[in-house]
Amino acid sequence: MARLVGWMFNTRVAILEQNAVPGFTNRVLARFVHFVLCAFSGIEKQFTGKQVYVTGNPVRSTMRPMGSAARDPFTIFIFGGSQGAMGINTLVLDAIQELEDLKARLKFIHQTGESDYERVVEAHKKLGTNAKVEKFIYEMPEAYQSASLLICRAGSSTLAEVAAVKRASVLIPFPYAADDHQQKNAQLFVDAGAAELLVQFKSKGSDLARIIRQCVENPSRIQAMENEVSKFYRPNAAQDAVNHLSSIQ
Repeated sequence: MARLVGWMFNTRVAILEQNAVPGFTNRVLARFVHFVLCAFSGIEKQFTGKQVYVTGNPVRSTMRPMGSAARDPFTIFIFGGSQGAMGINTLVLDAIQELEDLKARLKFIHQTGESDYERVVEAHKKLGTNAKVEKFIYEMPEAYQSASLLICRAGSSTLAEVAAVKRASVLIPFPYAADDHQQKNAQLFVDAGAAELLVQFKSKGSDLARIIRQCVENPSRIQAMENEVSKFYRPNAAQDAVNHLSSIQ
C-alpha cells in the first residue's frame, strides 16, 4: 500500500529489518521497496538486488551509555518484555537455589509480567532473597542503571537497548520466535563476546547459576562484555534512517 501511495505522490519507500535474519514479511516486501535498512550488518546478501544500509535499530533517547553499576550488591535485573517470561522466571528461581552462599551479595530486580507475579513473589519470599519484584517496569533507565547483569530475551529492540546502556547480559531467546530470529540475534552478541547465551528448553537453573557465580567472582568478565556490547550501539540510528529516506531522488 505504501508503494502504491508512493507511486501516486512520487515518494520513496523503505523497510527496516530489525533482526539478524530477515523475516518472511520483509523478504516479501523487499521486492516492492526502493531500499532496505538493517539493524545488523551481515544480512545484506539476503536482499539481492536492493540497496541495503546498516543503520542500527532506533531506541528511545533515554537509552544511552551508562557507567558500570556497583558490584556490591551485585544487582541482577530480570525482564521478559511487557508480558514477562515464565521460562526466564523459572530458570532464575531455580538458579537462586544454587547460589545460597552468595545470597547476601546478590540483589534482584525481577519483572515478572501480570500472570506470573504471585508465583515469583512467593518464591522470592521462600528463598529469602533481596528482591524487588514488579509486574511491569515503568522506569527502565533506572533499572538498567543499577544493574550489574541483565537476564532477558533477545528481541531486536531489547538488544538495541542493552547495547545503548552498555550492560552485560545473559540472553535467553524466546523459543517460539519466527525463523528462530531471537536465537540468531543472540548469537551475534555471543560471538562478539558481548553476552552469554542459554537456550530455554536445554538449560537448567544450575547453568544460569554457574554464569552468575562466574560474573560475581570475576568482575573483569562483566567489564569485557560491557566493552564489547557497546560496539553494537548506533546512537544515530533514527537520524540515519531519515537521512537515507530524504536523500533518495
